[in-house]
Amino acid sequence: MDTRESSKPRPPIHYLSCVLTIILDWVWFLAELIQPFSMESVPRILVIIAGVFITCFLAVAVVQRYSARDRWSGSLLKGAIMGLAACVPYPVVGTFVGVVLLATARIYWRTPSEGEQGE
Repeated sequence: MDTRESSKPRPPIHYLSCVLTIILDWVWFLAELIQPFSMESVPRILVIIAGVFITCFLAVAVVQRYSARDRWSGSLLKGAIMGLAACVPYPVVGTFVGVVLLATARIYWRTPSEGEQGE
């Protein structure tokens, strides 16, 4: 029985979750862009921020649960963290966090497994 696949280190978050966070951050930016910051627009901005959080939270939690096979508690926690990163106005934090975690996921894939190092 080959156990190399199960002994490989896993990235902290699935690459699809990172890509979804970046995409949702930029898609919701379009809604933020047409809404200028003023005292009259605060309720609308809060609705946009809540929408960004909810969509990113749900998308990341589902990907982590079914693609990365995390437990629900871990999936919901990662969804909340990525949702918080994405809901900061303007695509700065969500994109930065998504790109950094996407890079770490890529590094985890590129590391050779223990059996392949000697060959």
